[in-house]
Amino acid sequence: MLFRSQISRTVSHLNFPDLNGASTLSIGIAACPEHGAEAQGVLDRAREACAQVASGGGNSIKVFEA
Repeated sequence: MLFRSQISRTVSHLNFPDLNGASTLSIGIAACPEHGAEAQGVLDRAREACAQVASGGGNSIKVFEA
């Protein structure tokens, strides 16, 4: 995923005064109808994928896998 490295590189250069240290990005992706037929189900799957990224150290993008 080329866009993953581009997004991560861009975010790493951002400066947020209230945060100490480097900025990282954790993104979870889910799609309809593959991961749910209704919005809430798709959002839940995207949150699950994002939680997996964060628990693995963050700074990545993950598509939900059933």
